[in-house]
Amino acid sequence: MALASYVSRVARVALNGRTSSAASAVDGSIPSFSVDDARLQSETASPPKDQPGAPPMRWVKHIHSHDDRVTCGVWDCQAGVFNVDFKCDEVVHILEGEVTVRSQDAVRTLRPGDVAMFRTGLQTTWEVPRYVRKLWFHHFPKPTLRERVEYKLRMLLGTLPAD
Repeated sequence: MALASYVSRVARVALNGRTSSAASAVDGSIPSFSVDDARLQSETASPPKDQPGAPPMRWVKHIHSHDDRVTCGVWDCQAGVFNVDFKCDEVVHILEGEVTVRSQDAVRTLRPGDVAMFRTGLQTTWEVPRYVRKLWFHHFPKPTLRERVEYKLRMLLGTLPAD
């Protein structure tokens, strides 16, 4: 499976899956969670098949907006190297461990307390020396009219990719 389809599948699972602890801010409540939540163990995503050196990654989505365009959760992984092509804007706050992120234009090593933003479309390579745990915030752009029409047509024609 290509990395782009893997990331897309993970994003669809994250956006469509509702976990019992996921909170939505549509009812006027104030959703919250502990970043030390041990539920990470129950949400495991296998590494992409086209990246044999990529480590298994665990994540859990804790909070989402009513339209699922804004999500927040915790992610971790063990040592390894893997590529990430961002399908949405992502802000990360490193909680534990470290990661060196390489793009075409920059190299950044992120450690506990560091915050970084990755824009939609950015292609990166992540190098995790031992372990990293991050708090993430995703913002998915609103689909354009053309994207919505194309999606509806593909849905009607039965040509949507399988999850």
